Amino acid sequence: MKPAILFALILPAFSPECSAQWARIDSETIRLQGSIDGDSYDSYLAASQGGYSSVILQSPGGSAMPALMIAEDMRRHQPKVRVESHCLSSCANYLLIASPAPQVNCGGLVAWHGSPTLDIDSSIEVMLIEDKDRGLIEKYGAWGRRIQKMEREFYESVGVDQALLADSLAVMRREGVGGVSSFSFNDMTGDYSETVSAGVWVPTMAIMQRYGIDTRNFCESYDTDISGAVKRLKMSAPYTSAAPD
Repeated sequence: MKPAILFALILPAFSPECSAQWARIDSETIRLQGSIDGDSYDSYLAASQGGYSSVILQSPGGSAMPALMIAEDMRRHQPKVRVESHCLSSCANYLLIASPAPQVNCGGLVAWHGSPTLDIDSSIEVMLIEDKDRGLIEKYGAWGRRIQKMEREFYESVGVDQALLADSLAVMRREGVGGVSSFSFNDMTGDYSETVSAGVWVPTMAIMQRYGIDTRNFCESYDTDISGAVKRLKMSAPYTSAAPD
C-alpha cells in the first residue's frame, strides 16, 4: 500500500491569511483584503456592482485563475490601484498591473515568484509518468491552455512584458532563494505531509520599469524601504531584490 503523500506549495510569504474578502469602501472604492481563492471572483463581482474608480489591495496572493479573471475586469474600469501594505504572487501578477500607474504606499511591498502557467507542461509530463487518469490529464491540460492564453493576452493588453514571471523564478534560482520546507512524518506508517513556503522576488522600481510597470506613484523611498517592509510584515519566506542580469 502506498503511503499517503500530502504536498502543498504555500504561495503567500506570510503567516496564513483569511480568504480574500472584497468590500465596498465608498461610492468609488472597493478593497481586497486577504488571500485569493475560488470564491474571490464572485466576491469581487458583488462588491463592484454599480462601478468603481479606485481599488485598494492588501493580499499575499493565491489562486491564479480567479485573480486573472478579476484583473481582466478591473482593466476595463481603468481604476486607480493602491497597495496599502502588500501585494504578492497572483496579486502582483495580475491585480497590481491592471492599473496604468499603480500606487504603493510607503512601507508597502510588491513581490513575484513566477506563475502556475510556467509549470503546466512539466506537470502534465509528471501526471503521464505517474499514469494518472487520462480524463483528469485532459481536463488539466485544457485548463492549462486556457489560463496560458488568458495570461498572455492580459499582459499584452496592459503593456507589461510577461518575461517578468519567468525572470522572477530565474533570479531566485540564481540567487539561491528557494522554498522553505516543513514536514510531518509518521514513523509507523511512513505517511508524511510537506509544506513548502515559496521564496519571492522583490524587484526595485528601476527593475519593474524595465518590464513596463509604471512606478511613478510608488513611495519615493520604496527601494530603500524594502528590508524594513519585509521585517514589518513579518515575511517568513526568503527574498531577493537582485536584477535579472
